[in-house]
Amino acid sequence: MQTLLNSAQNLEITNGATVAQTISRNGRLYTNQRNTVRPWRFKFAAPGMLKWSDYRDTLETVYYNDRWVPYSLNIGATAGSAWIAAYRGNHTLTGNVLNNVTCTSASGTSLVLTASANLTGKTVLKRGDYIQPTGHTYPYIVNADVAGVGSGSTMTVSLNRSFITQAGYTLAGSTLKIGPGCTFNMIVTNLPAVTLLPGQWAAFTGDFELVEQVA
Repeated sequence: MQTLLNSAQNLEITNGATVAQTISRNGRLYTNQRNTVRPWRFKFAAPGMLKWSDYRDTLETVYYNDRWVPYSLNIGATAGSAWIAAYRGNHTLTGNVLNNVTCTSASGTSLVLTASANLTGKTVLKRGDYIQPTGHTYPYIVNADVAGVGSGSTMTVSLNRSFITQAGYTLAGSTLKIGPGCTFNMIVTNLPAVTLLPGQWAAFTGDFELVEQVA
């Protein structure tokens, strides 16, 4: 699935809340939001035409896994798509891991980080950055810029959804993955069929749709 995602013609990403809206007879709009885990949803169109001999192994795996085997997927994993989840702060990274920062605790939509070096003057994270504590199953988006602090001080990150507890996972002391380093645990909900065409070409009958698996 990662192979198909890397070569997708387009990618639609959503992680909105479950919201109900009602308009009364006098024209007033009422809204109600459920406190959900706001699962990630991907929808993408694979390349319009695939050489059957080149993708046969990939497609066999995809259709064998069907709609019940989860995939660990990364967005912005190729040079041409790196802009999708690129780090927006001005601190330094080692690979896709933020330097001199460790996770301390989390509560609700807040994640607390501790600086192990003087980060004053740095924008450690910017709104829109994709982040994920190392070893944690679920990625998040930063909701507000995070300014750097002195060594030993803490920073609070506002998340796009409540921090999801994970059995057996220890958050304290873990490093923080950024952007393309974040992994999404996804299950296919719409699996298009393949049409075989003259000239040994193949095409899909629709889009792939996946939803994050949240335990």
